[in-house]
Amino acid sequence: MNDWPQPITATIDGGALDVWHINLDNLDQAAWSETLTAAEFARAARLLRPGAGERFLQARFALRSLLGRYLDRVPQSLEFALNQFGKPALPGSQLGFNLSHSGNRAVLAISRQQAIGVDIEQLTAHRDVHGLARQVCTPSESADLAALPDQALALAFSICWTRKEAYLKALGVGLSVDPRVVAVGLLPIPLHVSEVFSGSGSVAVQTIDISDGFAISVAVRSDHRRVSDSVNLRQFERMKY
Repeated sequence: MNDWPQPITATIDGGALDVWHINLDNLDQAAWSETLTAAEFARAARLLRPGAGERFLQARFALRSLLGRYLDRVPQSLEFALNQFGKPALPGSQLGFNLSHSGNRAVLAISRQQAIGVDIEQLTAHRDVHGLARQVCTPSESADLAALPDQALALAFSICWTRKEAYLKALGVGLSVDPRVVAVGLLPIPLHVSEVFSGSGSVAVQTIDISDGFAISVAVRSDHRRVSDSVNLRQFERMKY
């Protein structure tokens, strides 16, 4: 049964970006077998980290459910194609989307523009932030992290990391590009990242939420606008379809 019989379209007209914040614990498990494919269940079974398979299925269920509402289609009818770096798309559709999940939360960005990226990161105090920074941060970002008190490290690193991930996902290249060449800083301020590598162009990056123990950043390929000028933040709590 579809709890939202009317398709969602008007909110992303005119270049706007819908960003759905999803609590993965609130879903209808009975709908999984009808909505998800055998390939998705098989992929979940290959994820070895405890709980990772279930979270993958929850996020995938949310993805199909919401995209079905925008396209006015049955969620299980959606077929995805991957680019060479693994970013999914809907063949034949102009709808752009990007999904990220961390802990029990997920975010889904949806737009008429294809080149969008989103990332969410749960703040974790008990991890080696400086060791991670050496793997993913620019020298300047690592130096700025080193100057912070311990209690500020988790948030600052999560802001930086989600901005890098959103940027690379917007370009569709993922971690095939070394994140250490992408300078985004530690502050949740609007930023344009220009020509990091040949053909990358200009990408608007914005951290849009740092509440409830999570950091969320989005990125849109754009030469002139700020992401925050056109973002609709939306909460998706119920997942029945």
